[in-house]
Amino acid sequence: MSETRIKFSNIVKNQLPTYVENEFPLISEFLKQYYIGQEYKSGPIDLIQNIDQYVKLDEQTSIDHEVILSGDTDEFSTTININLSDSPKGTTDFPSSYGLLKIGDEVITYTGKTISSFTGCIRGFNGVTSYNSDSNSGELVFSSTLAEEHADGDTIQNLSCLFLKEFLSKAKLQFLPGLSERPLASNINQNLFIKQSKDFYTSKGTDESYKILFNALYGVNVEIVKPRESLFTPSNARNLVTSNFLVEPIIGNPPELDSRTIFQGDNDKTYTSIYDVEKINTGIGKNFFKLSYDGGYNRNASVLGSTSGEFKVAPKLI
Repeated sequence: MSETRIKFSNIVKNQLPTYVENEFPLISEFLKQYYIGQEYKSGPIDLIQNIDQYVKLDEQTSIDHEVILSGDTDEFSTTININLSDSPKGTTDFPSSYGLLKIGDEVITYTGKTISSFTGCIRGFNGVTSYNSDSNSGELVFSSTLAEEHADGDTIQNLSCLFLKEFLSKAKLQFLPGLSERPLASNINQNLFIKQSKDFYTSKGTDESYKILFNALYGVNVEIVKPRESLFTPSNARNLVTSNFLVEPIIGNPPELDSRTIFQGDNDKTYTSIYDVEKINTGIGKNFFKLSYDGGYNRNASVLGSTSGEFKVAPKLI
């Protein structure tokens, strides 16, 4: 947590009147042990006093729930070592004392710790190992265990943080519907992903949302391939039906008529747009030009393609 709160078990001795301690010398030690049994992480008083911190995503997602055992351990060992190469944070996220560990089927508590080990271990301990039993999802599981041997590389579970897993599960159910039961990829910042989940759901259905989804679940970058983009669709062909003029230039430069509108007559009722100009070589010393224009389907009653009116061949005197 971001702030340190004093436990009552550490100051209860100072709260007792002198005459009480004189008449009952062991009362302060009795009360201290009682509050230790209530203030351990996930204990009743701990939850009441620190619930405002535990409901924060930053707290729920920053805890290591598992570390790796270093070296073989028999049932009599009172020191359990951590493999720092596989668990760089070591025992940082575990309570300083009287936390609960689980290796295999055995529950263990301890009286102290270093960055790489748990010391003063009490083997074959009892404790809550799950908040959901197989027969009833709302019933916690309290296990009584015996000391066992454990092998190098076994997983050490942090039972003191089981309640944070439950808080995180509720948060994911609220903010990640449909993904709450799916584990996220190890390279994903779970805290940030949950906080920004609104952006993911608002982009749902887009290419970007699929990329985010696969990256979040599997930690890989994907490319979206849409088969429809590689299909041939005849209905999309752009065909143009043209009609043509064959003209002989008298004045001007016919290639400049490309994409221009030409008219016939004085009333401007007959006109069309030139689509293409092609030079025709006749081999007799004269040049002709083919002017192509839109001659497609009727767009209205009076227009054929882009042509309005009817062009007539101009008479020629010989």
